[in-house]
This record gives sequence, C-alpha cells and structure tokens, in this order.
Amino acid sequence: TQILSMLKISISPEINALGTVMILVTVGIPLIGGLILQSLTKLRRRGEPKEETQ
Repeated sequence: TQILSMLKISISPEINALGTVMILVTVGIPLIGGLILQSLTKLRRRGEPKEETQ
C-alpha cells in the first residue's frame, strides 16, 4: 500500500529502483531456472547409454 500511495503523489527514484528490481527478479528467476533445467537435461543425456541404430 505504501508503494501505491507513493505512486499517486509522484514517481520517485526509489520507486523507479524498486520497479527495476522487481522486473529483473520476475524475468531473472525463470531464465535461471530454464538454464539450470537445460544443463541438467544435458548432463542426464550424457550419462545414458547410446542406442545403436542399424
């Protein structure tokens, strides 16, 4: 509620910084999760025996 009341008055540098941090966290967490999932998938595939194709 304090954030919304501050927005009604004017946008201060603190609100700009907070908004930037919130956007970075919102975008960053899924990106980091995707990278971790991708690397774990690659590691898992390396450990599996390769199928022979004829």
